[in-house]
Amino acid sequence: MHFVHGSQGGELSVRSTRLDGYPPLPTWNGTVDAPSEGTRGLCSVLSASGELVVLQAIDRGGGSAEGDDAAGSERLTRRHALRIVKVLPPPSDTTSSFCQCWSRDGQLVATAHGRHVLVYDTPGFRIRTKLHLRYSVGSMDLTQTRVNAGSGSGDIECLLMVGTSFGAFLYKFPLHQDHDNAEEAVNLPHDGTEELIAHPIAHVQDGVAICHVKFSPDGQTAAVGTVDGRLFLREFKDDSALATFGTGVLSRVLAAPRITSMSFSPCSARLVVATRKGNVYVFTCASSGTWQSMASCRELNANPKAKAGGAVGNGSAATAIQTLVSCWGSVFVVCSRATTSRLEMYDFASGKLLHSLQFTDAAAVSSSGLSQWVDQQLVTGMCCWRLPDGHTKMLCHDTNATLQGATMPRVPAEIADPVAREGGDLLGKRRQWAVGGLTSCRLSSRALLCACSVGLASLGVLPLVEVGYVVRQSADASSPAAADKMKALLALTAYDKSAVGLSGLLAALGAALLVLNLAEVPLASALRAAKLLGVGVGAAVLVVGVLLSSIASHRIPDTPWRAEIFEGHEGLFERQVNDLFCHTKGVQVCDLGSVADARQLFPLQDWPVGSDRVPGKRITIACEGFKDSVQLWGYQSKMELCRLCNTVSREERAQQEQLGAEHGAELLAAVKQLSFGELQWCGEYLSNRRPDYDVGHSPYWKHRREFQALLQYDTSPCSLQSVVRVLELLELVASICCLALLRWVWALRTLLLAARSGEGDKADSF
Repeated sequence: MHFVHGSQGGELSVRSTRLDGYPPLPTWNGTVDAPSEGTRGLCSVLSASGELVVLQAIDRGGGSAEGDDAAGSERLTRRHALRIVKVLPPPSDTTSSFCQCWSRDGQLVATAHGRHVLVYDTPGFRIRTKLHLRYSVGSMDLTQTRVNAGSGSGDIECLLMVGTSFGAFLYKFPLHQDHDNAEEAVNLPHDGTEELIAHPIAHVQDGVAICHVKFSPDGQTAAVGTVDGRLFLREFKDDSALATFGTGVLSRVLAAPRITSMSFSPCSARLVVATRKGNVYVFTCASSGTWQSMASCRELNANPKAKAGGAVGNGSAATAIQTLVSCWGSVFVVCSRATTSRLEMYDFASGKLLHSLQFTDAAAVSSSGLSQWVDQQLVTGMCCWRLPDGHTKMLCHDTNATLQGATMPRVPAEIADPVAREGGDLLGKRRQWAVGGLTSCRLSSRALLCACSVGLASLGVLPLVEVGYVVRQSADASSPAAADKMKALLALTAYDKSAVGLSGLLAALGAALLVLNLAEVPLASALRAAKLLGVGVGAAVLVVGVLLSSIASHRIPDTPWRAEIFEGHEGLFERQVNDLFCHTKGVQVCDLGSVADARQLFPLQDWPVGSDRVPGKRITIACEGFKDSVQLWGYQSKMELCRLCNTVSREERAQQEQLGAEHGAELLAAVKQLSFGELQWCGEYLSNRRPDYDVGHSPYWKHRREFQALLQYDTSPCSLQSVVRVLELLELVASICCLALLRWVWALRTLLLAARSGEGDKADSF
């Protein structure tokens, strides 16, 4: 093996080990695979005998690998060693195809032999699911969608995407945590055998030979590659899209047939695709959600072979048996593009070649057939492999059963954190905007938030200060101070207590927001705190609005006897009570009483003709047909009673319209027993309009206590004087604070993406 340096120099550190007795399977799609986010250093290779060899990196200083012990292992790195932990046998001796896939977290590994699919859990390598499909599997991928919350048993639901010679199929099945075999674990139709017949929930590209399928790390995008060189991307936004195999977001005809390798970046925003003839395509998800070819890497789209030579060539030009690709942090690696078994590392952003490495000396041969593959020592598989310490290696597997791991020491931060500098054009634009365009937003938003937080904190303590002042003023020298303070606190209304509590809450939120602005906090923590504070302030604004609306809806007592009007003016209250009482009583006598009753009440000189002979005659009958306009001799004086009753009735109706019909009856009901002197006083008052006549017998002074009890006081819902005004100001300031927090959260999310690219990790950088 020898090194070939790229355009930017630097050296790749490579360690290797050989798996004797496990030659690789001849396949187009790669013979080695590993979980993208596993933490136990697991990987696996396809053996030509149909066995899946599972390996694990262990620390040389101690510890034990999971699974079966291995006889021996060779050193892969200075710190880690590689050992075989399990060899999974095929379900039958003869199979037409063999492929593998891992779940993202490394908890599940699946194998497909022909039409038989087995899903194992990696801690114990038990068979969790055993499926029998309709067609032989050429390629497959697995993703875990969610935990079924409704089942109560913690079941994991998985999606299995399968590529066959007759199209791509999507299967969904649960993995029950409490069962060990497929018959108990999978709720699918049973055909009477030990294996379960699986029915797809969706399928696409019917009748088209599919050679490669791949899920994105987030499980939201599926890539499907065909033998005739077509690429399809389908997006799963929610569970409803599963029935239609997602929504098509990209359909592209590539320049060469047979897609041999596909790899998504860890952030799921980039996809690298390779064909059999070395054409490499890089697609990225734009800000609009559409997928498009990455302009910086379009030079790799062309066929790299200058001439049709041997199968392997001598390092100048070759027709590769298979071209493999794999994303590695912020770069991607291409194997056997222009030269067989040669690794080339490219930068996503610039598309430049960073490093290259030739694993084996290329031997010239005359045929490109698969029959020469083993003799040529070709690289048959490549993947990004995560070690237990979090670092990653580029793992390659060749026809000599050799595993080789390459480490790139010159960018350790990007290797240790493969999410860094990911996210396609959208992340690049956001990063540039966060570094440059957020300067003005930083100044204005931070100043506004500081002002709002100070306003909330200062205004929020004012009701508490007023409560303290009221409690202190309530104590005097004549009674115990503690008892007076307790009385003052008990005198607070429910509105007072609610207002004080809300103002205290807003003061605390303002203080927390001020601390968040002034302290140096990591961006992720600042973003979470800003979201929580925004929710708290928004909820407080809504509650304050409800409280102010309730206070404003307080109605003034609908009565003419309001204590605020007659306070300090008892004479006015006396005149109004006597006037209304006497008119109400006079109307009652005129409508229901007799002439004899009127003689006792009204001091008149003349009475209707004939009233002496019939003293019990009702006034309404005696006055029937009376007309005030008649001016005959002696008519007006004889009918003076009728004229007085008409006047009293007219004035009483006017009082009802002004004060309300029920308030006269309210005065009569307040007097339980009415004396004859009071009736005479009312008669004198109604006849001669003399309010000063025998004041001691007036209804008011006879029943002063009862009439005083009718006075109603307009009690404010808040006993604290400034609480309503403070609440209004707090609502205004808190509303402005909510808008500023929304702007800040948006900016913090952008800065968090920039921080992952090394542009800072403190909230004060905002």
